[in-house]
Amino acid sequence: MWHKTLAGMIAGLCVLLFIPTGISLIYPALTALMISCAILLLTPAWALIMTYCYAAASTHKAWLRSALFTVSSLFFYCAAYLLYGFSK
Repeated sequence: MWHKTLAGMIAGLCVLLFIPTGISLIYPALTALMISCAILLLTPAWALIMTYCYAAASTHKAWLRSALFTVSSLFFYCAAYLLYGFSK
């Protein structure tokens, strides 16, 4: 059970950190709004991601579900950084 919880916590943390930061790179004037949205919207999303990972049948499937969220949010952040943040 701890493996499922850890997988959900890592995936939720990555989503909570990378998505608002990537959007802030695209729209730098909206940084304060992104912080507020991260607190209001992505914190419950973190709980949903943890529940989704915890509901997996095995720890292997929980880590695969976690990797789906982690890799997609990391890809979004890297794309935003390379397209918008790297040029600054």
